[in-house]
Amino acid sequence: MKKLIYTTSILAGFVNLGHAQQLPVFSQYYYNPFIYNPAFTGTNERANAYVIHRSQWKGMPGAPVTYAITVDGPVWDNKVGLGLSMFSDQMDMFHRSGIYTSYSYKFKIAEDQWIVPGLAFGMIDNRVDMSRAIVKDASDPFMVNSNRRQVTFDANFGVAYIWKELRVGISAMQLVGNKIGFTNNDGSGIYQKLQQQYNFNAQYGVMVSETAEVKALPSIMVRYTQGAPVGFDINAIFEWKDMVRGGVSFRLGQSVGLTAGIKLNKTLIAGYTYDLPISTIKSYAGGAHEIMLGYAFGGPKGMDDTKMKELMSKIEQAQMRNDSLNNELRKRDIVHDEEIKKLKERQDSLARVQKDLGQNTTPNNNTTNNTTNNTTNNTANNTTTDPKLIRAESVTDYTDENGADITPGYYVIVESFRNVSNAKANKEFYEKQKQIKVMTIYNKKRKFYYNSVLYTTDEESAIDLTNEIKKEKPDSWIFKLMNE
Repeated sequence: MKKLIYTTSILAGFVNLGHAQQLPVFSQYYYNPFIYNPAFTGTNERANAYVIHRSQWKGMPGAPVTYAITVDGPVWDNKVGLGLSMFSDQMDMFHRSGIYTSYSYKFKIAEDQWIVPGLAFGMIDNRVDMSRAIVKDASDPFMVNSNRRQVTFDANFGVAYIWKELRVGISAMQLVGNKIGFTNNDGSGIYQKLQQQYNFNAQYGVMVSETAEVKALPSIMVRYTQGAPVGFDINAIFEWKDMVRGGVSFRLGQSVGLTAGIKLNKTLIAGYTYDLPISTIKSYAGGAHEIMLGYAFGGPKGMDDTKMKELMSKIEQAQMRNDSLNNELRKRDIVHDEEIKKLKERQDSLARVQKDLGQNTTPNNNTTNNTTNNTTNNTANNTTTDPKLIRAESVTDYTDENGADITPGYYVIVESFRNVSNAKANKEFYEKQKQIKVMTIYNKKRKFYYNSVLYTTDEESAIDLTNEIKKEKPDSWIFKLMNE
């Protein structure tokens, strides 16, 4: 019996040692925040898949080794997020693995502001490999069954607030708080409770230099588990051209980390973090290595930054030409108004003279008709339109996204949608990610929404810009909307 008590005490000591770290620890959660809060499931514009490997305290036998695989993305007009996550956490003779499905829903409370609740449900497989235990008596009854295992249900809940580049979240992990028991045939053994862990995180993105395209991504994470010290992380991450990341992190009383990452073609992501321990075990624990690989897919398609800058320059030039043309037309209108005024005064003067002379003079309309015909013919001869590029329609069939009438002219169209939510999501993508102002117009007869990147009254400017856009988006065209 004494041997049994001795072995059980060892096992209980190991369980208590892991009490403060029941959940896997990761350092690069700023890439993938839904790993600690299901509310962030699918809140990015694209779907993301990540694979993470972390080995901790390399200088200690039986040190934690953790693997995780996550996939999440938006569906249903970007209002709903769905995700799947799996993890495996090994620490000496203890092994935990789990699988969760997660769900989130975005409630819009104001322009660019969202409240997002999220839920995750899953199963945790808890195992103890007694064959790895070092005991004095291998015939101890507790050692008869070398592998002990129990599967239990688990759930997580979280809420997030999103405003532009700000993300704030709070979550409760291991919400159910089930008990896990490892017992002998006679009923003796030990029990471990899954402790609830409460997390608070905040992250904000701010441009440090527009010209150098450097963005700062500071973030914090606070963890609280009953019976364990409060955990606090602070991260200072910098991003260059949405391609290269680097920075430092500090985990209160535990470690200081250095991180680096790269994003290729806005699709492939790789990251590495080295955590150097600063706690009392630093002299013999060794550091921690975390490697992450990611892949982004789906979502709105866009041009690369170089081509987008060229397009932006052409849009600005077209707008300048449009403004210049409008100014010139206004000047000519003023001149024409003055000429018409003078002609009218002369006509009135002639009429008075004719009246005084008692003459009945019939105006000669041939000159006027010839002038009008010549002007019409010249205009027709000088104007050529490509029916595949320019689509002429009545402006009365269109409104803006709020139902108001729009101005006649030329609209360069890059996208069309049946669903207004998809049109808005595409508009937000162009304006936030590409800094291109987009106007959404609506066809009342066809019930279609169209996103335009340029409005102008100058046909040449519209054609020049559309020809450039068609190199990247071949299905772009021009709406020529005129009064009937």
